[in-house]
Amino acid sequence: MFIYQVTIGIKKEVATEWVKWMEQTHLHDVMNTGSFLSHKFYKTIIPSGTSDEVNYVVQYKFSALKEYEFYQQNYASKLQKEHSDKFKGKFHAARAVFEEVCEQY
Repeated sequence: MFIYQVTIGIKKEVATEWVKWMEQTHLHDVMNTGSFLSHKFYKTIIPSGTSDEVNYVVQYKFSALKEYEFYQQNYASKLQKEHSDKFKGKFHAARAVFEEVCEQY
């Protein structure tokens, strides 16, 4: 299994609006691409964000790298642009892909 993780630092002044938009629009749009099996959405507690920022993590689970590559080639730019246009100057993002090493102990 693999995880595509997006870490977002969002300005507190728009955090409530952003979370609502993520839950009602963006996460559905990403999942509707058919590239991912599931997703989880977290608020980072420790370490906390800066005094004017809150950090969040979204993890999308997928079973083969070809699914992630399909997403990147066909959907990522459009969906990231929608996010950037809506919250321009109010966030920063970091993305990474992880391969599961051990499922259980």
